[in-house]
Amino acid sequence: MGSLVKPELLVVDFTKEEMKKAGSISWSRASKEIRTALENHGCFIALYDGLISPDLHEAIFNAADQLFDLPTQLKIQNVNEKPYHGYIGQMPIVPLHEGLGIDYATTLDGVQSFTNLMWPNGNDSFR
Repeated sequence: MGSLVKPELLVVDFTKEEMKKAGSISWSRASKEIRTALENHGCFIALYDGLISPDLHEAIFNAADQLFDLPTQLKIQNVNEKPYHGYIGQMPIVPLHEGLGIDYATTLDGVQSFTNLMWPNGNDSFR
């Protein structure tokens, strides 16, 4: 029988001065920890002293809603080279879980390719 242990989420404190320097030892360590947290839990907690505007916050969540509200038949077209990097969902053991990987999400071409697949008629606000 499975354990009901509540997983602890990673907390990354971006307010620390050493975290503001990309490439520092602290930054590199945090990058690896964040990747592991995203792979294992799908999220992490970020402490940040900068202001995230309500408009940006709302835009991010609206974009996520738009994406996950798409028909399943469209989302399953997102197939990537690596297993479990495309569409994941419709699994009886975790019926509410869905995930969509974006290959090359840090490049304009990668994001544009994904956006064109999900919204063939375009969706510049998502991109």
